[in-house]
Formats: sequence, C-alpha cells, structure tokens
Amino acid sequence: MYKGDIVLIPLSYHSRPDMNLKLVPALVLGLDNEGSATVAFITTQVELQDDCDLILHPKKGNGLKRRSLVKLNKMLTIEKDFIAGRLGTLSTREMNELNVRLLQLFELGDM
Repeated sequence: MYKGDIVLIPLSYHSRPDMNLKLVPALVLGLDNEGSATVAFITTQVELQDDCDLILHPKKGNGLKRRSLVKLNKMLTIEKDFIAGRLGTLSTREMNELNVRLLQLFELGDM
C-alpha cells in the first residue's frame, strides 16, 4: 500500500438503523512505520466540493465506478489492518494535483 492508493475502509453511520459497518472508499495520504495509514474520505457527492478537494473520474486504474470527490479536509488515521482492500491508484497527473491541493489545504509553500 502506498500514497495515492484508493482503498476500502469500514465506517459506521449513525443514520443507518442497523448500525452495521459499510465499506467506503478512501485515498491513502501517508503511511507510518507503526502500522497506521492516514486517509481522506471519497464521496460521489461532488456538489460538496471545497477548494482543496480533488475530483476523480472513473478509470480502469483507479477502480472507481462514478465521478468522485476526495474530501481532503476529512482525514482519518487508522490502523492498516482495518483496510479491507485496494481498488486502485491515482495516475501521475492526479498525484501531482493531489500534492498541489495538500499544499493549498495546509497553506504550505508559495501559493
């Protein structure tokens, strides 16, 4: 697993009456040596886009089925063992755009 991988993670929603976990897509932003991964949530609700969010289109390499939005301001650090599977990965162009958006989000560099 690497930065830029699109993975599935279990998530529970309070609005779900059964309280069962649902597998949702997330983008790996970073990994540490202690078994944790920092991920950003991915949604198909593209109308919720903020300035720093990244739009992804379905492609063979990323495993997405619909146009999606990486919510870079919705991050979570989880144990790698909680990751249920890998859907795909970002292209080089998308990785470059991701890095620009992260710099923008954290107000780093000369933007």
